[in-house]
Amino acid sequence: MRKRICMNASQRTQMIYLPARVPLVGTRESSVRKLSIALQEMPEHISGQALRVGYAGDLLTDLALYRLKLKATPGHAAITLSGFFVLEHGLFRVYEE
Repeated sequence: MRKRICMNASQRTQMIYLPARVPLVGTRESSVRKLSIALQEMPEHISGQALRVGYAGDLLTDLALYRLKLKATPGHAAITLSGFFVLEHGLFRVYEE
């Protein structure tokens, strides 16, 4: 059984996540369903996944919305960060309506 743990905004603002591979922006036209993610400080180490859960609007240029799920460490459950994230300029940032 997996346990879902959500981190609050102050905990997640200290870490910056980026896609482990090429995409610089995720829009309706150019987003992928699932991306491996890494911390900006350790881009060579995969630390979880970004899962596309929707879009910020109906236009092809509107941003895709992602949930970030961090890998479990031995003895700990995987962590899903609370809130939604968008991919812009090669970095995930908190989505604000």
